[in-house]
Amino acid sequence: MRLSIAAATVCALLSAFLGCRPAYEIESYTVPKPVRMLGAMVPVDGGAWFFKLQGPHELVEHQVDKFWEFIESVRFSSDTGEPKWDLPEGWKLAPVDSGQRYATIKVEGDLEIAVSSFDQMNMTDEQFRSANINRWRRLLSVEEVPAESLDSVVEKRSLGPLEALCVDISGTPSRRRAPMAGMAGGMGGGMGMGGGATSPAPPASGGQPKYEKPADWTDEALKPFSIATFGLPDSDGALVTISQVGGGLFANAGRWFGQAGLAPPESVDELADRLVPVEDAQGDAKLMVLSADDEPSTMTLAIVAMTHGGTDWYVKYTGTREVWQKQQDAFMALVKSIDFADSK
Repeated sequence: MRLSIAAATVCALLSAFLGCRPAYEIESYTVPKPVRMLGAMVPVDGGAWFFKLQGPHELVEHQVDKFWEFIESVRFSSDTGEPKWDLPEGWKLAPVDSGQRYATIKVEGDLEIAVSSFDQMNMTDEQFRSANINRWRRLLSVEEVPAESLDSVVEKRSLGPLEALCVDISGTPSRRRAPMAGMAGGMGGGMGMGGGATSPAPPASGGQPKYEKPADWTDEALKPFSIATFGLPDSDGALVTISQVGGGLFANAGRWFGQAGLAPPESVDELADRLVPVEDAQGDAKLMVLSADDEPSTMTLAIVAMTHGGTDWYVKYTGTREVWQKQQDAFMALVKSIDFADSK
């Protein structure tokens, strides 16, 4: 009986003591599960095609042989440049509903292969290949490798006259990219900084904005997803594009930062610090200029993000810093001339 009374007394004292303490909430988060990625990058003239399969280790393991057989079956049309392939039994094409995907291939076990392409722009072959292989490594929190060591982390497979750079990467999905899926838009209208997709969507059907091209700029062959592509005078290949793009600014910015040789922003707030409002322009226009240093020959990207009717538009300069400094007034004049009034 004495023990019971003593225990009750202790409990009462503890309760009284703890009752005076501030309440602490237990914070919890989901630890990303390890995954495995099989990927193939196929450089072609002016860019590359990408094939990526990612998922839990136990599911991907059953598809390894089929995936590489599929990759080795890929060929490209001499007329259109588009890929063709032989699908293994049980695999099938599915509707494309996100990002810049050219195709989605459903695989057994709820896995899928994303097929997409990117333009090389003004990057060298070495820069382009290194940037994209390291992009995949970052996705799984795996240490990046310098360009000169790229051959140590890829396996090369022959695709007829072309060569695929293939990777087999295991790691944990990067927490830096996790907020993209549910992040609210931060630039007004449809210009979401999140949105979930990690690469641009092709232009939707419908009207296009009007604009006034600078007199000494030339019309060039359209780059992927652009409604206009311009060459700049005395620029050694610098280009300006007007594109209708999906995926959200935050998602697209990560890719552009990589093209400029910069670490991608870790948060919407960090990205917002780089954005400068453009006065006298439609679509809540904001500008960011990306350049690794102040050298005249340094690759520089200047992007104005705009939105109209829930659609994201980007005007993008790609070239050297020296040419940007010469052409920025003409670039901004183009931006301010863009009129969405008849683009419905």
